[in-house]
Amino acid sequence: MSQKIKDIDDKCVSIVIPLFNEEKTIKVLLEKLVRIIPKSHKEIIVVNDGSTDDSYNSVKDFITNFCSNIDSNSSYFYGENSQENLEFKLFTKENGGKGSAVKLGFKNSTGKAVIVQDADLEYDVNDIEACVTPIISDDSLVVYGSRETGDRERFSHLRFYLGGLAVTAVMNLLFGSELTDEPTCYKAFNGELIRNIQLKGNRFDWEPEITAIILKLGITIEEVPINYFPRSLDEGKKIRWYDGLMAFWVSFLQLFISNRRHYTVIKNNCKNLQIVKTIQLHFTKMIWLMIIFNVAFGVRLFFGFKSFSNLKLLFRPDSLGYLQPAISLARDNLYNESLHSTIAETTRAVGFPFFMSLFFRFFEDNTALIIASIVLMLLSALGVFYVYAAARLFKCSYNWSLFAACLYALSATSVANAPMMLSDTLHTFFTTLLFYFFTRYYIAKNPLYAVIAIFYCGIATLIRPVNLVWIIPAVFLILINNHHVFKIRIMTALSCIIVFAAVITPWMARNYCSGSGFVIDDNYGNMLYHNGAVLLAKIEGRDSGKIRRELIAKTEKHFVDNSDVFANNKRAQYQYKTNELKKLVLTHPVQYIKLHFRPWVLVPDLPGLLELQEVTTSNRGTFDVLNKSGFFAAVKHYLNGNYLLIIWLFPFILVTFFSYFGTLITILKWIFTKKIFWLFYALAFIEYYLILPGPITMPRYIMPALPVFCVFAAIGFSNLKNFLLKKDYS
Repeated sequence: MSQKIKDIDDKCVSIVIPLFNEEKTIKVLLEKLVRIIPKSHKEIIVVNDGSTDDSYNSVKDFITNFCSNIDSNSSYFYGENSQENLEFKLFTKENGGKGSAVKLGFKNSTGKAVIVQDADLEYDVNDIEACVTPIISDDSLVVYGSRETGDRERFSHLRFYLGGLAVTAVMNLLFGSELTDEPTCYKAFNGELIRNIQLKGNRFDWEPEITAIILKLGITIEEVPINYFPRSLDEGKKIRWYDGLMAFWVSFLQLFISNRRHYTVIKNNCKNLQIVKTIQLHFTKMIWLMIIFNVAFGVRLFFGFKSFSNLKLLFRPDSLGYLQPAISLARDNLYNESLHSTIAETTRAVGFPFFMSLFFRFFEDNTALIIASIVLMLLSALGVFYVYAAARLFKCSYNWSLFAACLYALSATSVANAPMMLSDTLHTFFTTLLFYFFTRYYIAKNPLYAVIAIFYCGIATLIRPVNLVWIIPAVFLILINNHHVFKIRIMTALSCIIVFAAVITPWMARNYCSGSGFVIDDNYGNMLYHNGAVLLAKIEGRDSGKIRRELIAKTEKHFVDNSDVFANNKRAQYQYKTNELKKLVLTHPVQYIKLHFRPWVLVPDLPGLLELQEVTTSNRGTFDVLNKSGFFAAVKHYLNGNYLLIIWLFPFILVTFFSYFGTLITILKWIFTKKIFWLFYALAFIEYYLILPGPITMPRYIMPALPVFCVFAAIGFSNLKNFLLKKDYS
């Protein structure tokens, strides 16, 4: 090797070319490659992957004619042109697929930047410089050339184009990236990094594999626009439809494969401290996140453990309404009111009973309840990952994002309700996904995420109908999103409405055919006994429980007296109860609206924690004391004067305070800075769930808003810290 080449070795660019039956284009490609990036030393590595045409000899002849220094041995053919700062390495092997050729090229590269170049002419070699420059200048470790942001005029086939978009979308969903073109050929890497990653894929599956590994190592993939001139299958394009399926499988599989071995190899072998520090920081944060998840799951198990020997602790008055149809679905394969019943269940939405039926189908009743409770606690704990990810979307630092995850992990309401045989934990899991993807839609400016968010909103609606009208604020937020032109906003909103309707309409039609209304469930009619009773109790100053019993008796008598209309007619019964509630509301509209705005809806479910430990019991009339005498009287009544219990629960009270105080800071900042969109955003994700339950106030009704509180709290405290530091500095 000449001294000139040695002097600039640290800026060497390695171009790896996997070669298989490309004798028509390979010489033209090589002629183009020798003229690019003139100021850097280039290393062109051609790996002949068992070509059956004259591709290998074409490359060999080109090297012989171009290079003055030739070295041929049994392992590879080598050529050097010192005047052009150029080296050639030609390897040959049995056919094993593009991935196998690329891996051999990586292994034998020496460049600071390493990029893959296909042997055809689909890509413009002049774009290589844009891909490798950020790596050579130490601005990036990995750069992909994106055809979607470049001057792409056409595609070889519609199915390839759509397949590429689908693979990119799946990769983004699984690993939280925002790539536009994952299957691109132009993938450029820091040489030291890529030479220390051990790939397994031998075909086109090496591409999603390396992308997943890079993202899991915490390394950002930068994208630059490139040109693309595709060829057809008849012209020699080698990728097939099953390679797309393999890409999906590899992407999904990588989600569960540990990156520990890559991290260990890189840490032991890399001399580049930027690489080691980047990966080490990411792994440290992930370890902390896993610790928080384990704490979250452990705390939920601790409070739920006693219930495994006393299953009554898992039950609330609503529980049987979910479990009886679940057992019917598991044992009779019919969603009826109870086992062996012939009456279709329409009072409860299908989501949670369907979830529970999966356990009753395979286990005896008591075992099924315990296993389902553990799974619910696990789902509750999994929320810490999405809370952390949502905080990162809001540009919170790693530490403040971990703080948000901690708040959620120790949220008293989430902990207390996690093991319960109620729909709230499952519903909250899907509303957390809704919050994460809708946030991602706005931050990443990608309408696909809005559609995904609304899909989860539909699933959440089938679990608890409280989400039924969330489509209204969702469409409103989409329409005022100025990141897109109005036409895109309209199309996004329409797509969301269609997806939402596609999820919930079949079940609503089923209920209609079963004799109920065109509704998710007909439990809303029973709000006459709950919301109506609380409203009358407030007006008349009487006990709501007594009023509730009176309303039930009056309604049942009306049904009996008018049996010709109401007997076995769920639709008519539902409509009557709904109309009676409307009459009450229209008679006392102001009082009813005021009952939706009560501060104690924010009180954490500390009683739930105490009841799981059998320290206190429920059904002691605390709710009526709350309505009559206020919050402090209700606390005194519930604790029976034993205020020491509050000291025991103080850590959970502190977590709640941090969540609400930090959220208040965030909202105040948005008010003062006139961030109108984010104010509406807060209303949609917090106030919606605070107001919609109405007069019946239970701590568990706030659960869908808890992840939002935790993220907003992290934003608020982060802003407060920055403000105080600037104030001290000045």
